Amino acid sequence: MQIDLTTGHEGRKIVRFSLPIFAGALIQQGFNTVDAWIVGNAIGVPGLAAVGISFPVMTLIAAILIGLGSGTEILVAQAIGRKDNEELRRVTDTLLTGILLTSLVLGLVGFLLTEKLLMLLQTPADVFADAAAYLKIIFIGLFGLAGYHTLNGMIRATGNSLVPLIFLGISAMINVVLDVIFVWVMEWGTAGAAWATILAQGMAFLACVIYTHRRLPEMKYHPFHLQWSGAAFQSGLRLGLPSSILQGSVSLGRMVIQALVNGFGGSAAAAYSLGMRLDSFASIPIINFGLAMTTFAGQNVGAGAYDRIRRGERFAIRVGWGICTFLLVIIWFFGESIAAWFIEDKRVVAMATNYLRYVSAGYFFASTYTIMHGVMKGTGNTVTPMWIMIFGNIVLRVALAAGLSPMMGIDGIWAAIPIGWFIAFLLTIGYSKRNPSHKVRQSEGK
Repeated sequence: MQIDLTTGHEGRKIVRFSLPIFAGALIQQGFNTVDAWIVGNAIGVPGLAAVGISFPVMTLIAAILIGLGSGTEILVAQAIGRKDNEELRRVTDTLLTGILLTSLVLGLVGFLLTEKLLMLLQTPADVFADAAAYLKIIFIGLFGLAGYHTLNGMIRATGNSLVPLIFLGISAMINVVLDVIFVWVMEWGTAGAAWATILAQGMAFLACVIYTHRRLPEMKYHPFHLQWSGAAFQSGLRLGLPSSILQGSVSLGRMVIQALVNGFGGSAAAAYSLGMRLDSFASIPIINFGLAMTTFAGQNVGAGAYDRIRRGERFAIRVGWGICTFLLVIIWFFGESIAAWFIEDKRVVAMATNYLRYVSAGYFFASTYTIMHGVMKGTGNTVTPMWIMIFGNIVLRVALAAGLSPMMGIDGIWAAIPIGWFIAFLLTIGYSKRNPSHKVRQSEGK
């Protein structure tokens, strides 16, 4: 069901649109968490460490594709706001084709360079083979991941956040079932977890293709009858490249952090893997409010309804703060028990718990700038969020982690994360006070 975000009460429309996105991300992280639980219990610390070490490398490549897809999503939302179906078809054909071709190239390059990337990360010898097997399989399935995330975002940009949720739910169930079969029953190790992931994502991509063919004829994709548009391609690159650069930089930053963590041994790598997964789970509401605000702002820019953008942003920030308060309480009082559910090693549990407590202190800052960046992107400003995040959340975080870890040990790496978020928050607030997006865009439209 599509939702017109350009009319009606802003708060109610945002919540109604956000709930399926939130539920979808919850399912996504849910099966990621189940995957970690299966790997941690069936294989143990080496398996969990191997998957964790592979994660930054995998996301570095995937982030480039997902970032390009974000440019497509913004253009789709703006075309929907203008009710321009011809432009919608050109955007779909042009940018989906470009992203799929890019995924094939990146998948091949990643497959061939897997061992070299793992060497750069100083991967411990006892988990190197498992990490390499996991990564190579993920690179084989990169085409499905790119196609799914791109089409999923395009469907969401039409105002329909429920259908992607349904597809994701089916994919998640398949992933969990295959995890049990491949990892536990057939004992394929981390390779089994990787096969389960790419098969599930491939099925989700296929479901998105079938849906658009049957329900969204203006977005029907046929590779042999393309309506290629040079203008749409340039616009997509202009909007998507900053997100790709940002996501790629985030992944590079994670790779450096992972290398620092690896220096503390396999237990630290396992704790970081577990902590990141649980943190990703807790961050779902924050991240997905940002995604919702991109579509909300995009549709309202297309409709010229700039005051709605300002009111919607304020509402989302208030809700985000309430969610962060709840998360902070849960993590500080129950974080250790949650971590212990995944693995029995007490040292790993202790390090993962400290990680969660450090990062939860920065959730309020991350929530605010994530929502504000979502609005900026929806209005067409994808460059400013890129630079803010690269400096505050990546460069500064890496520098602090490298500087604090010799003095504080592994806790120095954990502490660098919320400090980076705080700096990104200050930079975002400072920019928005001088350049409020809704006022700038409103004056341009007159």
